[in-house]
Amino acid sequence: MHEVKRERKKSFYLRELSALLTRLVQDEPSLLQLYFTKVEMSADGGLCYVYCSFLNACGPEEGQKLFETAREKLVLYRGSMRKALAGAASGRYVPDLRFFFDESKEKEKRVTDLLSKVGAELEQYDAKRSDVAHSDDDE
Repeated sequence: MHEVKRERKKSFYLRELSALLTRLVQDEPSLLQLYFTKVEMSADGGLCYVYCSFLNACGPEEGQKLFETAREKLVLYRGSMRKALAGAASGRYVPDLRFFFDESKEKEKRVTDLLSKVGAELEQYDAKRSDVAHSDDDE
């Protein structure tokens, strides 16, 4: 039962923080490509680890550089984000927020890109085999 509450709380924080980020982008357009991928909680619930990624990053190195710049701005807004969470949450305590770069999303993007490339190559290979088979039938 405790785990269900914890997962519900993580889901709530991710949803609320994503909505806050949408509003924050109006003041900080440089955060436009940033999105929150997941939220984890410390064992005692005192810390909320917010994982971030970027829509336009061309690799983990670039994503990490973009994150370092964005992290400085997120830290500046951390207090107001916690206050907004406190207003939306039903509990008495809102955890401190810590922001991290989500490397797993970058790895996921690379795997997806590779699979797309392999799929395209397989289609070309199948098309060539089909053409060869049809030319053999014509003879």
